[in-house]
Amino acid sequence: MLLPSWGLITVCVTVGIAGLIAAYRKAWTSVFAFIAVVCIAAATIVQLRDPISLTIEQRRYAENWGYLAALFWAFVLGVALPVVGLYLRSSFKRKPPQD
Repeated sequence: MLLPSWGLITVCVTVGIAGLIAAYRKAWTSVFAFIAVVCIAAATIVQLRDPISLTIEQRRYAENWGYLAALFWAFVLGVALPVVGLYLRSSFKRKPPQD
């Protein structure tokens, strides 16, 4: 079952925000958010490659470039947010040299 484009973006960005918060607290936990977003995108791509198995209402997603753009941006945002969390963790954890 395919998610609608707004649902796909919402789920991936929500997982990305959870990864951002988790990466800021403990760096290794951001891996779970990254894996979740990659699995969601991969499952969506696999379903889009076989439009005959989709329901009639969902077949229009396989023919719509807007859905593919939503999938792309959901993946980019879902993966980039944990990376931003790792960057913020590393930049705020550094202490200035004391004289």
